[in-house]
Amino acid sequence: MVPRILLPKNWEKKKKKRAIILMDKFSDYHGGYLEQVALEVYGVAVIHVLSSYLWGYMQQEYPNLKEPNTMGIPSTKEGLKEWTKILKEKMGNNVKIEAIICESDSGLADAEQLAIRLKDATSIVIKKHNGFNEARRNKYLMIEEIKKKAPKLATMKQQICKTKEEALDFVTNELNIQLSQFPTTNNPMDSMIASSMMMQQQQQQQEDNNSLIGKGQYYYFQSMKNKCCIVKPKRGAASDLVFLVSSLSELEHAMNEILGTPILGEMGNRHDSVLIQEFLVGTEYAIDIVSRNGQHKVAALWKYDKRPANNRAFVYFATELIGTTDSIDAEAVCDYATSALDALNIKWGTTHTEIIVGQDDGVCRLVEVNCRQHNMDFAPISMACIGYNALDMLLAAYLGNTSNSKKEDDVALDWSLLPDRPVTRAYGAMVHLVTHAKGELVSVNEDALREIQSMDSTLDLEVYSTFLQPGQVIEPTVDIKTDAGWVQLIHGDASIFQNNYYRILALMPTL
Repeated sequence: MVPRILLPKNWEKKKKKRAIILMDKFSDYHGGYLEQVALEVYGVAVIHVLSSYLWGYMQQEYPNLKEPNTMGIPSTKEGLKEWTKILKEKMGNNVKIEAIICESDSGLADAEQLAIRLKDATSIVIKKHNGFNEARRNKYLMIEEIKKKAPKLATMKQQICKTKEEALDFVTNELNIQLSQFPTTNNPMDSMIASSMMMQQQQQQQEDNNSLIGKGQYYYFQSMKNKCCIVKPKRGAASDLVFLVSSLSELEHAMNEILGTPILGEMGNRHDSVLIQEFLVGTEYAIDIVSRNGQHKVAALWKYDKRPANNRAFVYFATELIGTTDSIDAEAVCDYATSALDALNIKWGTTHTEIIVGQDDGVCRLVEVNCRQHNMDFAPISMACIGYNALDMLLAAYLGNTSNSKKEDDVALDWSLLPDRPVTRAYGAMVHLVTHAKGELVSVNEDALREIQSMDSTLDLEVYSTFLQPGQVIEPTVDIKTDAGWVQLIHGDASIFQNNYYRILALMPTL
């Protein structure tokens, strides 16, 4: 296996030669951005590798594709020694590998293990890494680790269950929920989106006028409190196979959907159990943090607008960027998130943490910590509303303050000058286009798309090609992976910003 190496200009003339390993780069706005800035601003080489999970997938799906076959990581100690020898032949003997950055969720375990394997098998020592901890990916172990290492942090009740009997026992005796035999309505998850205008009116009555996320979407969830539980895989991403369960039939359906499915990041392994958790009613936040040797700085704070749609409970409609002064929860949420990182012994890199603040008690509880970047094109919104972004912060954390060029001094962020909490100067959000249609696409509402494109708040938008081509078979949106597209909204005026969002909500069913 021959690693793919990109060298910056004037590599041979550099006195200090440095590199990063970039695992599973597949998007221009995450891995591609990191690659470009590392090469052009920091003058650092980039070594591309594929995780075993993604490499196995590429081998399986595209057996004749040559390049991915050269980018896998050798599985044996001898193979890794040979792989390292090739690195030195191409880059020189005195290259310092500063970091391993993984873009994919499925490659995170490999990224942690690679630093340890390199130290054991070769002379390469990567000091800026967090070691290996399965609790950073397994959602059950994560909560248990928080309970053990940070007992002052509130957490949700949870249990791993292999059978319906185990699940029912936990739900009945630990969560004190009596599940009905069948759902109370034919399609309970869609009750909140019967009328876009009603939703708009509910939102306009919100207490916090600077936020897109009002109280309206919680009316339904509040009515379901103490009647439902969450059933999901212990390992997953993007709300995939996450179910809100209120009846025995839904519990059985959820377990049947999860059991036997492939485990994310574990090639060949399948789920033999499900994770059942307490259903938390409240506001869900996402906190993007960059850490440098244990110092945690919040890059961006987001608030989710998730709603019932298409018979799923938690469909993304918007991800709103907020400042620490825009919400009474902000400081508590950020403090909780950084404490959770300490409990999981995360000292380096970027994380995307999700926390729910209880609607009744105002208490923060962890949903999950993801040891990767926020999986959307957040940088344009962050740059416009904050002035910097998490990707530039990440490179500053790993590479900053050891300048190789004047360009680095002029362009790169100075970690020491970055605040611990971001301050916003405009309103911003990523709107996720939700489709309710199913079947063969006949036509697209081009007038609606033109209206969205011409809105004062619209920075950019994209509708995925599948949803633009008549004759394509489309499915309703059930999670973030099945969106029809996205709209980036940015504006300095709160009312214009909100009204544009409400209008997009009204247009979504017509697209």
